[in-house]
Amino acid sequence: SAGDQRRVRVMLQMKTRDIAELERAAVG
Repeated sequence: SAGDQRRVRVMLQMKTRDIAELERAAVG
């Protein structure tokens, strides 16, 4: 359903944000 797609998209955004923060912490 559309709600499921939206939920997956939000989860992916949160996951990418976490990965970006981890990479930033590793670099810094």
